Amino acid sequence: METPSPPSISNFDLHLEVKVLEPVLPGAYINKIQQIGAEIFKFKLSTKAGLKDLIVILGKALFITDYSYPAPIMPSNYSRFLRKRLESEKIVSIRQHNLDRVCYVETTNYYLIFELFSSGNIILTNKEWIIESVFHPHKWKDRDLHPKEKYVFPASSEYSVQTITEADLKKMLDTDKTVAQALIKSTDLGPFYAEEICRIAKVDKSETANNLDKKKLGSLFKAIQQVKLALETPEKVYSVKHKDTIVFIPVKPENLIKEYPDMNAAIDEGFLPMFISQKQPTKQESKVATLEHRLKEQEESYEKFEEQALLLKEKGDLIYSNYDKIHQTLSALKSANKNEEEWEKVARRLEKELHVAIKQVRPKASKVVVEL
Repeated sequence: METPSPPSISNFDLHLEVKVLEPVLPGAYINKIQQIGAEIFKFKLSTKAGLKDLIVILGKALFITDYSYPAPIMPSNYSRFLRKRLESEKIVSIRQHNLDRVCYVETTNYYLIFELFSSGNIILTNKEWIIESVFHPHKWKDRDLHPKEKYVFPASSEYSVQTITEADLKKMLDTDKTVAQALIKSTDLGPFYAEEICRIAKVDKSETANNLDKKKLGSLFKAIQQVKLALETPEKVYSVKHKDTIVFIPVKPENLIKEYPDMNAAIDEGFLPMFISQKQPTKQESKVATLEHRLKEQEESYEKFEEQALLLKEKGDLIYSNYDKIHQTLSALKSANKNEEEWEKVARRLEKELHVAIKQVRPKASKVVVEL
């Protein structure tokens, strides 16, 4: 049997995940940041409950893992940048923006924003929400994700499951679209949740929305309230196959695959196959990569030292070939100090006598700039 692919968590999954992380992250310190995949980051945190690894997969998920994922031999440029800003930063809070697939970690001096929709993104801003770095720079009509621009959250859905009223639902379903399509278009419900609400309400998801009678509208509203309650006070989380992927839900579904104590446990296990399927380097390959990295660093250092040595030799040769002029200039200025002569006048005289270009004299600092 074909194994379903790892999930992309929904906005509801993120809501439940943030609920798990809210008691854990505040007060934690960021120890290390590593990019362990093309768009996968690991944040090593020192929490009150001990060391924790926060995994962020752009466009897909974030979660604390109970598994060990190998660190890269060489840190990426972006992880280096984040380290400079965030290592040793204290986490103040973690929050979800509305009921969207966007959450942000507040530290003492920054906001670290994770966008988990589309291809995903990581954005670091200061406390005024001015962008300092962005993993995927992009510009839209209403949003500009570039350094020095103010971060703007993506637009939210017209109606939210958390605040929708029965009158809102009736207005939203006054369309010739199907019930599922109308729910997806106007609310923060994704395709799976829209279908699941129709299942709970015993309403055909393909029925034309504006044909629903009062009873069916009432059933749909009750189903939405049931999902809302499960989001606020989740007891357990269940996994179920939906098309070709795994989906998590806090309401017991039909044909469930597995039951979990919370969303973090579900996501952590759900994404494990993604990492297991990645080819891990052998000990010999890791050792070779480490030695190659050291060799590259040594070669770069050698080139820098060679350049510095060449530059210093050029300077030394230049000073040696003009030693008499330099010596006479310094002697004349020292004499000027003793005789209380003005350096500017002495400098102009020396230019004529010694044929040197004196660019600057600074008597108070006892310095002179001569072009050779």
